[in-house]
Amino acid sequence: MEELIFLIVQELYGEDPAHVAKALYIRNKSTLKQLQTFLHINDQALRNAIIILMQQLIVSFIEAPKIVYMLNEQEVLQRIRYPRYIRLINMKYGEDSCIEDLLENGCCSINQLIESAKELHRNPDSVGYILREMIHHDYMLPVDRRCELKTSSENNQKKQGKPTKKVKIENLIAPILSTALPKNKSEVSAEKEIYYRLNANKLNKEMQSELIGGFVSSKLNMNCSIIAEVMFKLGYRSVTRQEILAGLPASPKISNQILDSCLEMLEKADLIEKDTEISWKLNLHKIHNTLIAFTIEKILQGKFGGYSSRVFRILFNKGLLDEKTISELSLLPLKDTNISLNELFSSGFIYAKTVGNSQMYYGVKIEEIRDDVLKQCYKSVHNLKIKLSSEMEEVWGLAQRAGFLTSEERQTIERYNHIESRIESAILELDRTILLLTIPISF
Repeated sequence: MEELIFLIVQELYGEDPAHVAKALYIRNKSTLKQLQTFLHINDQALRNAIIILMQQLIVSFIEAPKIVYMLNEQEVLQRIRYPRYIRLINMKYGEDSCIEDLLENGCCSINQLIESAKELHRNPDSVGYILREMIHHDYMLPVDRRCELKTSSENNQKKQGKPTKKVKIENLIAPILSTALPKNKSEVSAEKEIYYRLNANKLNKEMQSELIGGFVSSKLNMNCSIIAEVMFKLGYRSVTRQEILAGLPASPKISNQILDSCLEMLEKADLIEKDTEISWKLNLHKIHNTLIAFTIEKILQGKFGGYSSRVFRILFNKGLLDEKTISELSLLPLKDTNISLNELFSSGFIYAKTVGNSQMYYGVKIEEIRDDVLKQCYKSVHNLKIKLSSEMEEVWGLAQRAGFLTSEERQTIERYNHIESRIESAILELDRTILLLTIPISF
């Protein structure tokens, strides 16, 4: 896992922050002096790296009694999800949302985002209005972690032939960092501005809403999917028919009759349950577990083939079964059933239990296999990032000579763009599984 953390941080913020993040993951907690001894980097470079990571909320600290730094592991791994966050915000507010500036800097004031937008020739009034709307709807949250570093920090990968990524942290100041870092002689006075960060939890909820909608649509129909998403967004409490109607989008139009029909279908499918005579609530436990089972089933189909995934689905739906019953329900010969059961059991996807004297029964415990699947997902993301980095090294020299390339070199660049797109799509698909396995679907 430490190598994946290193790659993610290196790609976004450079070598020194990546080494610090990796060291904190390995060591769990460290003081500034311990990090300097462990990493063998100079004091100023280490300070700058910590400032960048704290501004990104990747590193936090406690005073116990000395200042000790800790890595927020999930903040790092969440960076895999950034393309999805950008897509969601841009779909709601357009490119004037400054979402990429906010993600790149970790936290910014409204004035800083507006100034950045001016440099890109965007309308400052429009940008200001959108930012205030994002704050009003909780897409941006106030934060007291800022950065006292005044100059841009540049990724030093250029020497190695890799693209350089700048982290823009200009004119950001941090009263909290003055306590987090041992004092420097020169201190910057703090401006009384509110700084904001992206509310990743809200965006994760919206992504979960999409997952619920997609699942219900595949089981029933699009109208049921829309109603399920509305119920999820309305919160943990049970909701009435009138509340659902009020929350429905203008298009497509869902009439009273269609709503009643969909509620009946959702209840029969055990996706919602009646709380009172006039209110319902989502059966989130079943939806979440079924989504995980479907995801694992897809993984098994790619790993072992259709027979094993079919056996897994039957065991998940029916509970403990013997080999003969599994064979009958899956419509597979006993020999193929036995092979599938052995594959799944030896890989840890199912468990066996002896009932009576010698009868062997098989079952599925989703909770026990979740961690193994999650580790495999992170390992796959790590391998894909290494592959992407390797491909990037091959074309970096060509990219520097854009406009002076031969036709063969242009084809090489096009080939890289195609590979990059495929790898990034694969990483986002893996992240969908990671989201499902790491964040419980709850209100």
